[in-house]
Amino acid sequence: FWRTVDKKEIDFILRVGNKFLPIEVKLNFDKARLKTIEFFLDTYKVNEYKIVGLNGTPRKDYLYPWELSTLREAL
Repeated sequence: FWRTVDKKEIDFILRVGNKFLPIEVKLNFDKARLKTIEFFLDTYKVNEYKIVGLNGTPRKDYLYPWELSTLREAL
């Protein structure tokens, strides 16, 4: 996981080659808050992120756990 001194936290950082992909895990997609992800993207000049969850309304960058195997192909 990744966390700043002021408690911004991301659950997983996946590294594939030279690319990093922040991954936040939530039980419900609708509870995801993008402020910390956006901070990470801006700080490390990363363009992509994923939210992994089980319930709620998935969006473009959201995955169900069984879709995690597709991440390597996406990067």
